Amino acid sequence: MLGECTCNGYMSVDKRRARSTWTMEEFMTFVETLSPFVFYDLPWQPAEKEIKDMFETQWTHLRSAVLFCLRSHPGQHTPDRLNKTRQHFDLYGFAAQAVRLLHHNLAGL
Repeated sequence: MLGECTCNGYMSVDKRRARSTWTMEEFMTFVETLSPFVFYDLPWQPAEKEIKDMFETQWTHLRSAVLFCLRSHPGQHTPDRLNKTRQHFDLYGFAAQAVRLLHHNLAGL
């Protein structure tokens, strides 16, 4: 028998704080549902346009690829769609590397 819930519907948040890690389900929920609200409303400064564009490109590719993996529709897993998803993962990796190099170059200034 289950006891009374004392988590107010936020049990995963309490678990995450206790472990300081995210479960795969929490990460995927963030990518699918929460990330557009969090990342696309950040208060970017005009001088940060290059970083903002790189970040949005990077996150858009990762989100597109992960959403393909999360959802399953009839006819979705065609060779063309799988190649497009693979391309999104590759482009995310290239964009992430560009951000890393930009950060490395800025840190050296």
